Amino acid sequence: MNIKRALTALLVLPFSFHVSADTAIEHHGFECADAIVNVIPMLGRGNNFPEFLINDVETELKRQNKHAEVTSLTCDGKPELKGTTKPVTINGETKSSLSSFTATFPLTVLVKEPKRTVTLKVNHIYFVDGMDSGTPQKVTQTFQVLEQK
Repeated sequence: MNIKRALTALLVLPFSFHVSADTAIEHHGFECADAIVNVIPMLGRGNNFPEFLINDVETELKRQNKHAEVTSLTCDGKPELKGTTKPVTINGETKSSLSSFTATFPLTVLVKEPKRTVTLKVNHIYFVDGMDSGTPQKVTQTFQVLEQK
């Protein structure tokens, strides 16, 4: 499978993955998420950030190409948060309730393939929906490739 063709597609992923814990991937720059550390558990991926993000990226690349090996992951900037609210009425007073939000992590991923090494600029996006419904939230991921070198 041509990795360039596979990676240029926008992919929506279910949120439960596991990659072997013995995989050692260099990671840098994740202090960029320090300002949103209290929001990260709302992503539905646990509290072990950045490990779950590294795992999610590695899992997606392995899904696309079983020979791909992520060797390095760098957070390129502050994650972008966007939320959607809905009006709710409590005791006759209308307030806003957070109903969904996205967290976008800008990343550089170094991927070793059998015959070459590829550098990808990606956005890894988590979308949390149904926060105001009283039922379990739905968490999806999008792996968006912006550039490949």
